[in-house]
Amino acid sequence: MNKKAYLEISFSWMFAIIVGAIILFLAIYFLTSFIKTGQKEQELKASKEIGILLNPLEIGFEQGKQTKLTTSVNTRINPSCDLSGNFGRQRISVKEETYGKWSESDDRVVFQNKYVFSEENVEGKQFYLFSKSFESPFKVASIIYLFPTKESYCFIDAPSNIEDEIKNLNFENIFLEDSLNPGDCSGDETQVCFNSYEECNINVDYSEGQGKITKGEQNLYFYDDSLMYAAIFSNQETYECQLRRLLMRTKILTQIYNSKLTLSSLSDCQNYLSTDLTLFENKINAYLIDDERTSSSLEDIFKDAKIINRNNRYSNCRLW
Repeated sequence: MNKKAYLEISFSWMFAIIVGAIILFLAIYFLTSFIKTGQKEQELKASKEIGILLNPLEIGFEQGKQTKLTTSVNTRINPSCDLSGNFGRQRISVKEETYGKWSESDDRVVFQNKYVFSEENVEGKQFYLFSKSFESPFKVASIIYLFPTKESYCFIDAPSNIEDEIKNLNFENIFLEDSLNPGDCSGDETQVCFNSYEECNINVDYSEGQGKITKGEQNLYFYDDSLMYAAIFSNQETYECQLRRLLMRTKILTQIYNSKLTLSSLSDCQNYLSTDLTLFENKINAYLIDDERTSSSLEDIFKDAKIINRNNRYSNCRLW
């Protein structure tokens, strides 16, 4: 009898332990799932909030604007670019660090009218968002540069117009220095050297608003100040992809302005502006259909943009 009772008690305890373990497992599973779901929703919300924060930076003037983005936890922002559709798409995903681990969510918020230039997986708790207007030959879009405040830059021998702009924007992590008269740079920053033969982190060959950015073995070509900043603060893949998106938008806007000109009664403008715009559109289209072309082969397009802008400015029937 005693032995039988002992077996019955042991079985009861064993059954209770098994049931308890199952209940505990289910509780942990559902709690973990709930936390992951909440975290996923929070990250999607953060991605959308970044998109909303970009709206005030979409300016209509040439001068730049800057603002700060602050997060409560260490955050990894990954803006990415794809070329699908008529305008391409800007994707933004956010991952947050919790208890020393990064979330695994790959959900992205998609925008068709945003152009964010940055390195891949920008990380920190505070970020600068800086924007400038991109015009070619008309206002195409406001392009935005994203970089963490914890990463510092030293602009050495920057042209006076760039130096004045950086001072006016009042960045806390971009310093200015003259190679002949050392300034606020400590030497630990990313060195951005203008027209220098020194080996810097980033070399800028700058002449009258255009030139080439060299980062290691990467060469990125720019044709105005807005693209110069884009090349400094982004990687090669992002830069080339976003530049194609901007040209996709330029092509559509060129068609709209040409249609506007055709419909107008100001026939004396059509002899030159219409021809200019048609040739301009054809050159952009030739660039876009050739996947092998990069920023190095855009000089003619941007030269034409300057000519068209000048012709429009002095026309008696301005289109923009």
